Amino acid sequence: TKRKQLQEIFMKQLSANNETDNPKDWTPSEPEVMPHDKLFMKEVMDFLEEQMDNPDLVIDDFANKLLLSRSIFYRKLKSIVGMPPVDFIREIRVKRAAQLIRSDVYNFSQIAYMTGFSDPKYFSRCFKKHMGVTPSEYKNSINNKEDNPDQ
Repeated sequence: TKRKQLQEIFMKQLSANNETDNPKDWTPSEPEVMPHDKLFMKEVMDFLEEQMDNPDLVIDDFANKLLLSRSIFYRKLKSIVGMPPVDFIREIRVKRAAQLIRSDVYNFSQIAYMTGFSDPKYFSRCFKKHMGVTPSEYKNSINNKEDNPDQ
């Protein structure tokens, strides 16, 4: 059949390219962020910032906000950021917590609640997992850098 002949032609070209180490036509193009992906991520981030202090925020809330099914939202976000939505949300919350710690205005419990963690101990564990240090160690390292700018 025509399809079989076409497949054979493509396979010969692919084999020829592999033998000569010249993958001209068969190398996948570099992935690029398309405008619709940027828009999707802007909507995700806007909603996440709006809901940052909500400890009950779930994936379904994002899917509903973006008018997508839960599974489509999950696959789309994971394909863009390379991690499941729950991990992505937690990482963004920890990054916001780091910003709040740097501001030196709030205590750790306040920061935990402001970033959607209902348990300060769990917040501390998540922070350490993502940042490699506890919130207090992070704050001390910032204070040390301010006191000794040469470090």
